[in-house]
Order: sequence, then structure tokens, then C-alpha cells
Amino acid sequence: MEQPNKLMTRKEMKKAYSGKWIIAEKTKGNISNIEEGIVKYVASDDEISDIWCKCLDEGLNYDKFRTTTEPFMGIVDGVNFEML
Repeated sequence: MEQPNKLMTRKEMKKAYSGKWIIAEKTKGNISNIEEGIVKYVASDDEISDIWCKCLDEGLNYDKFRTTTEPFMGIVDGVNFEML
């Protein structure tokens, strides 16, 4: 896990941290897209759940995304997702 605390665009994040999860304080973008933000954490697939839960428990209003996605990776991105 890294904690760069650096302002970056989404393009810069994807280039610098390929294949990683980014947790950022969004400065530009909307509910589903980080265009620019302060990168708070960079995490691997194994680390992301613990770090994200810590952020939620502390009430931090951060957003997360993965810089790359692989086919059939199993990431669900949605507000009201229900498995039937």
C-alpha cells in the first residue's frame, strides 16, 4: 500500500499505478467518475477491502476505482445492485 497524497488527473493515476486500486479525495468529476483527485491510497487487490472498510469506518468521503480491469474480473459498479 502506498499513500502518495498527491493531486493527479485520472489519466495520470492510470499511468502511474497500472493494475492497482486508487482511493482518492475527488476534486473534479461526478458520482461515477473521478476526473481529478488527491490520491490518498494505492492498493493491490488483496489490500483494497481492508483499506476501503477503514475509510468507511472513519467516515472519509473518498472514492475508489481500479486503474485497469481484466475480462471477467468480477467488479460490480453500481448503486443498487442486487443478485437474483
